[in-house]
Amino acid sequence: MPILTNDLVVGPGQVVSLVDDGYIVATGATVSFTNEGTINIVSSNPFGSFGFGQGLGNGPNTLFWNKAGATFKLTATDPEGQATGIFGDGQQANVINDGLFEITAPLTATGLRNLSDPTFSVTNNGVWKVTATTNWAIGISSLGAITNTGTIDVAAGGKATA
Repeated sequence: MPILTNDLVVGPGQVVSLVDDGYIVATGATVSFTNEGTINIVSSNPFGSFGFGQGLGNGPNTLFWNKAGATFKLTATDPEGQATGIFGDGQQANVINDGLFEITAPLTATGLRNLSDPTFSVTNNGVWKVTATTNWAIGISSLGAITNTGTIDVAAGGKATA
């Protein structure tokens, strides 16, 4: 499990591929994770896959930024697989998507989950796509502010909620 304690940038043209160990955790007080390239995470773990986690002791002002032209893709492959792109509860954390943010799983899929912090903000100016084949999918579930000028596409075999 990669743990960020300092800022990280995936530059234009760079490709980062993670298999099964696809949980990236930000723990620094003001850590930023900026993607200008391509991040592909493939997980065969049936109990849930997390693309990026903000929380677990991180301080305020953590930033996840998927820039224009960048791709962040998380795919769960187990037939009972679940996937969550971003699980966050960091104070005043910010998530910005200007590129393609795609989460796919057979059972359940969630793009972003923040159930505890009203200062958490999400801005989508790109394409936010969440797909679950058999059960349910949630695009963004957050207590904080959500701003969308892009596209949020949520599909599921069961219930889909943007």
